[in-house]
Amino acid sequence: MSPFITLPGRQMQRLIGPVRVRTESGLLWITVDGQPEDILLAAGESRHFEPGERVIVYALGEEARFEVSRDAPCRRARVRGWAERVSAWLHGAPPVLRSGA
Repeated sequence: MSPFITLPGRQMQRLIGPVRVRTESGLLWITVDGQPEDILLAAGESRHFEPGERVIVYALGEEARFEVSRDAPCRRARVRGWAERVSAWLHGAPPVLRSGA
């Protein structure tokens, strides 16, 4: 399967993370289940979606072409988890140790 998808105007595609969506041409309107705000991606822009996130990609305008790549959770998410654990520990929570992270 090609990583590129071409959607005619006003058509949609469903994806499940982890994925990275990069717009090659056109404009994408993206909705993620459970998220209060939608996302607009213009040509050249990309966005990573976490494992299990249900994503609806909708082509605004005439047509949109975008690349979908399956990738591991982004490093930023792992760093954020680490920072949250340190913050909890600093505020009195017992440390949570994980192996292999």
